[in-house]
Amino acid sequence: VGLGDAPETAITTGAVWGIKSSLIGFGARYVQMTAKPMVNVVPLYNQKQFATELHMKGRIRMWWVLKAGIRLVVRAAKVKGGLRTWVQLVLKTRARFKPAS
Repeated sequence: VGLGDAPETAITTGAVWGIKSSLIGFGARYVQMTAKPMVNVVPLYNQKQFATELHMKGRIRMWWVLKAGIRLVVRAAKVKGGLRTWVQLVLKTRARFKPAS
């Protein structure tokens, strides 16, 4: 974090530290963490710069993916024209991202 002015950079560094720590605390309620999170905020007093990095690993069990897919299809089927609209949307999106030959 850098704003070019030392006092402003110091205040912003503290604010960014607090925001990052709060986000980690909020996320820890919903995600089981296997390692202690590391938060680094480096003040750059003579530069105007802001950069952040996030490194993480995740794992999703196949059961939850299948359950979510079934729930999506069931909910779409309950709405009049829901399945047809959903399939058309998927096909339209798929055609947009078709690789060039």
